[in-house]
Amino acid sequence: SIWEAELSSIAKGSDSLIYGNNVVSELNYDNSSENCIWTDSQTSIDWVNGSLPSKGSKHIDVRLYNLRHLAEAKKICLRFVKTEVNPADILTKSLELKKFKVFADMILGHLLLEGILVEGYDIGYERKG
Repeated sequence: SIWEAELSSIAKGSDSLIYGNNVVSELNYDNSSENCIWTDSQTSIDWVNGSLPSKGSKHIDVRLYNLRHLAEAKKICLRFVKTEVNPADILTKSLELKKFKVFADMILGHLLLEGILVEGYDIGYERKG
């Protein structure tokens, strides 16, 4: 199902996140920020947090259960992002040109170069031109 694919992607992302945190720790850099993975799948978030009934999810791979352990240990957190403002959609969906340009600027870092969205992205951002 679709939410299982989302869950699998979250698991791969969490592996990269944990690896990156280990590298940062070894280099003695500050690693005190919250480690969040943003997803537009509320079902996946519910499953990881244990609030989704497990009756229909008994067939899930054992490796995905590690997400629950990581979330319980506060090593990762999952946050919901509306699909309308999810820049990752540029890689998975066909988008109207205006939204494509905004997401492309976000992913490529152009907005950071302009000094916009340094503290995170602003949903109300309108691309000029």
